[in-house]
Amino acid sequence: MASALAEGEWFTTMELQTRILRPVGHGLITIEGRLVSRGRTTGLVEAEWKDTNGRLLAKITAAKAIRTRDELGQPAISK
Repeated sequence: MASALAEGEWFTTMELQTRILRPVGHGLITIEGRLVSRGRTTGLVEAEWKDTNGRLLAKITAAKAIRTRDELGQPAISK
């Protein structure tokens, strides 16, 4: 989600859903995340966990609230 934000925008998680489909054994796993949609005030991201054989182990979906520093009452960060 962070890569889809403009300067001065922040996000927080509104909802997080994790579906574990099979046990994570020993060895490496690959996690791929993607931005599904990004609106003015909300975003949706998802990630998939796969084992070395490409089998899907888990799928995670998160809804994010997008806010500006002004909306959050945060001071501007000077660079």
